[in-house]
Amino acid sequence: MKKAIIIPVYLRLERPEDLSVSEGMVLTRRAVQSLRVLTDSDFDLILPVCFSFPEMCQDFLIKAEKAFRDEMKLCRPKGTIVFSPSQLEAFRKWAERIDPPGSSLEIDDPPLPGSCRLLCQGTSGELGGGG
Repeated sequence: MKKAIIIPVYLRLERPEDLSVSEGMVLTRRAVQSLRVLTDSDFDLILPVCFSFPEMCQDFLIKAEKAFRDEMKLCRPKGTIVFSPSQLEAFRKWAERIDPPGSSLEIDDPPLPGSCRLLCQGTSGELGGGG
């Protein structure tokens, strides 16, 4: 079974251009780069990302998502999966259909493998909303 490391990312921005110098991006970059010291590098890196903007608009979100993906390609070109807010929202809705709130689905129960279950737990709140 392939391993996965999940690093949830929260980025508060005034403008998409602020991404590369934002504290959240600096910390994310440092976390991803620190994984290079691991002797076993056969894992997928999963980055569920949430943006917070003063005024949420689709154009702003698209620019920020693209800039984030470009930054992550520079840090770790292969084996990195980025979940954008819109993808996370769709994933959360799917997870609620197969595991409604209050049910007792355990982490190892089919059809939800451990990594997906952790993502479900991490996306249980509202994602992609404004500041």
